[in-house]
Amino acid sequence: TGRCGPLLPPSRRDHTLMHVRFPQVWPFVQAVMFLYVPLVYRVPLSGVVNLVWTIFLSWETARSAMA
Repeated sequence: TGRCGPLLPPSRRDHTLMHVRFPQVWPFVQAVMFLYVPLVYRVPLSGVVNLVWTIFLSWETARSAMA
């Protein structure tokens, strides 16, 4: 649960950890896009990654709400 475990209630802790994960995902996606993906496919790939990220956030929020 990270370093913020005892300081924050579970829902805030989960929310904070989700926002810590975002900088770990997006730079990797950007690097792959700019190195390997042709220009015409960059916007659609960005949309797919955003869709997956939104689904992940929704899933995490629902999971923490049920706990």
